[in-house]
Amino acid sequence: MSPFELMDGILTNKANNNKAKERMLRGKVTSFESILYTKEKEPIWTLVSTSPVHDENGEIIRHILICLDITEQKRSEDQLQLLLDHSQKLNKQLEQRDQELQSSIRKLSKQSWEIQISKQHLQKNSNELEAKNQELILKAHQLEEQFSELQNKNKELENTKIDLSMKAELLERASQYKSEFLANMSHELRTPLNSIIILSKLLSENKDNNMHKKQVEFANVVHKSGTDLLHLINDVLDLSKIEAGKIEIEKEEFTINPFIQTLLSEINQIAKHKGIQLEVNNTTPSHLVVNSDAMRVAQILKNLLSNAIKFTEKEGLVRFEIAEKSNNIVFHVKDTGIGIPIEKLNQIFESFKQVDSSTSRKFGGTGLGLSISKELATLLGGEITVESQLGKGSTFTVIIPIGTSIQHAAPRNSKTILIIEDDVDYALALEKMAMAEGFKTEVCHRGDTGYIRICNTKPDAIMLDMKLPGIDGWSILNRIRENKEISHIPVHVVSSVKSDHESMSLPLVSWVEKPNNKSDISKLFSQLKESLESHHKVLVIEDSPAQSLIIRQMLKKKGVSCEIAETGKEGVEQLAKGVYDCIILDLNLPDSDGLQLLKKFKEEPSLSSIPVIVYSSRILNNNEKTILRNYASSYINKNAQNETSLMEETSLFLQTVKEQKIRNSKVTIPLKQNSYQGKKILVVDDDERNIFALTSLLEVHGMDIHSVSSGEKAIQFLIENPQTDMVLMDIMMPEMDGYETTQKIRSIENLSKIPIIAVSAKAMKGDREISLSKGLNCHITKPIQGNSLYQMLNSFFQ
Repeated sequence: MSPFELMDGILTNKANNNKAKERMLRGKVTSFESILYTKEKEPIWTLVSTSPVHDENGEIIRHILICLDITEQKRSEDQLQLLLDHSQKLNKQLEQRDQELQSSIRKLSKQSWEIQISKQHLQKNSNELEAKNQELILKAHQLEEQFSELQNKNKELENTKIDLSMKAELLERASQYKSEFLANMSHELRTPLNSIIILSKLLSENKDNNMHKKQVEFANVVHKSGTDLLHLINDVLDLSKIEAGKIEIEKEEFTINPFIQTLLSEINQIAKHKGIQLEVNNTTPSHLVVNSDAMRVAQILKNLLSNAIKFTEKEGLVRFEIAEKSNNIVFHVKDTGIGIPIEKLNQIFESFKQVDSSTSRKFGGTGLGLSISKELATLLGGEITVESQLGKGSTFTVIIPIGTSIQHAAPRNSKTILIIEDDVDYALALEKMAMAEGFKTEVCHRGDTGYIRICNTKPDAIMLDMKLPGIDGWSILNRIRENKEISHIPVHVVSSVKSDHESMSLPLVSWVEKPNNKSDISKLFSQLKESLESHHKVLVIEDSPAQSLIIRQMLKKKGVSCEIAETGKEGVEQLAKGVYDCIILDLNLPDSDGLQLLKKFKEEPSLSSIPVIVYSSRILNNNEKTILRNYASSYINKNAQNETSLMEETSLFLQTVKEQKIRNSKVTIPLKQNSYQGKKILVVDDDERNIFALTSLLEVHGMDIHSVSSGEKAIQFLIENPQTDMVLMDIMMPEMDGYETTQKIRSIENLSKIPIIAVSAKAMKGDREISLSKGLNCHITKPIQGNSLYQMLNSFFQ
């Protein structure tokens, strides 16, 4: 309660309290009387003493109140007042009641004396209260100082915390930069090393018989040294991936016995070459299935077995034991080698640490193998331990969880459908039917939240109503078309809105009009399921088995089947036997020049429509870069960071192939015979996938297709090739858009009449008119439909 509220009592002295209020406002110590009430609403007279408390700037921040019960005093004063009133009455009757008056005077004198005593006592109490009040004020100041000190210490602690956080962030960033540098440098080293290995291998074969025995031996030494260096680079690369947190574990079910046989086929040769006896004791059931990363498990075991052979003298023994225990697969690698001192056991799993690290050590190596193996085992949910006796040998034990068997594994590749429908009951019905067909489902009832969900979750398919709150279905379709990250997702419209010719240019697969019966929706789900379950097939032409295995596992994770060819010859043979949707090509092959192989693929009519993604670490000169631009669908430099880019590009090209097949299957308007043969077409687009789509549509009809990725390059090409018959111009390009490019082309005299077709993702009302007003001859919206494109070409090439 505020002291000012205490001054406003009904029975208080207003005048005195107003004076007290003025003193309080001036920051003076003051006192006043007020009436408080008990819970039973009994009044209590109190004497209130107030003292102000100031802050550092002298401003009053609070008042300290001391309340003293003076009810008895007040009662006495009230009684005195009554007596005084009575005495006045007695004065009027002085003559008649003199004796009574004298008696009353005596009583009054006595009471007055008692009141005086009470006042003196009250004054004494007041002085004591004043002294206590001063003590409280002093303590309040002390508390203020302590509080200020605590605030300063908190600020210091907060600054210290911020400094530590910044230092930790810098340390983490430095570690990340180091790991990324190692990863990049490892892959850069592969480029010259690849040539050394391939050329030394060719030299060692001496097919022309023009080298003597010593030269062949030299070539073999160079080849072996290059191979050893490649293994070292692979170790550094794996370590940098682990430290950067970018290594991925790809678990799959595999039977342990065939896995062990494949592993030992290589290890047996190493042991035999050194004269080491290799014993194997496999007590696991023949049908045992392990759910783990087979490639990483093999890497761990190869490392341990190779080390055991390396550190065991000739005619020694290496024993490899495999057993099943407590839902784990346990591997023991025992050797009779040099052993490890007890004090060195803890450090052998540290990076670059070895038992003998002197320059005169007997055994080579970098000390990375065990460190990588331990980290990989941890990532697999297992562990590695070691026991050893110096001079008697070592035993390494690897424990890997068996994991879920294939019979009990959760279904894979289950597809998710996002249902965007504002009618709650209808959405529930669609959801039940989708779940009955085996789909996972998500439901949104608004257009804006639905689009956000598409961007965040990237479902496998979308069922869309056109009349939605927030944003409507048309806006969602346009946004999907313009967003490259989600433009590949198939959209199925289920709406009371009827389809029209404009909807044919939007990114949708089907259009079902409401109201519809259950059989129509079931048919829609069946078609959707069939389209989503269709598998793509990719051919990987790569001479590195380790790299091929990584690509195969990454593609498998995306539901894409993959076949491997280790040489150019094998790649050509597989293309002749099978049908592939995409080719991933390394330029460094042991028997072929990758660039010549690329030209061969694109010049072969039956193969020219297959997108080829070049994934290589080869350093290219200007001529080779030109060949890539003309023949490759995409080029990705081979390094650890770009493995993800390779998968993204492959997925997008596969989706483009799928969409192209759908479009081609709907084409009913053929190009007029002999009206297009040999026509030179320039495609201007900054997106390689769009270039690939247009090229696939046109080059099968004998047209001469060229492509550039910017407006400036288009102008330069047309100046050098004024005989170009048509330009397909993308509108939305960086730096110089399609409109500006067209205007500059029109300003060149001998190019002012060339047909320029706008190929745009902009399909809003008025966009076609804008294109025509900017000097373009026609406007086609993406994604391009075969019918509309062929109609347009027929109109120009009659």
